[in-house]
Amino acid sequence: MRKNILPIQEIERNNRVKQVMNNKVERKKQQPEKLTQDEMSEVKAFMKEGFSRAEAVKLVLEKNRLLNVKSNERTHLSNWNTGGFITDTKYKQPIKHRK
Repeated sequence: MRKNILPIQEIERNNRVKQVMNNKVERKKQQPEKLTQDEMSEVKAFMKEGFSRAEAVKLVLEKNRLLNVKSNERTHLSNWNTGGFITDTKYKQPIKHRK
């Protein structure tokens, strides 16, 4: 097998490109999280309790992540043939009858 030998200029260019890409990734990691107004008020409340800003932001984001987890339990449909409410929050569309 024959090895491909790269010229020095191409090796230097590849190293520069690699460094630029690493800098982009680091810059992306450094960008602050965008929070809503309610989340900012929660962060301020945590900071009044003695947490640092970074800890407060981490707590708020962790709380939101835990609250946004959807459950896997399925609602048993005993009234599948009729429209209307299944539970207090779910509404089932009535069956569209063929003509």
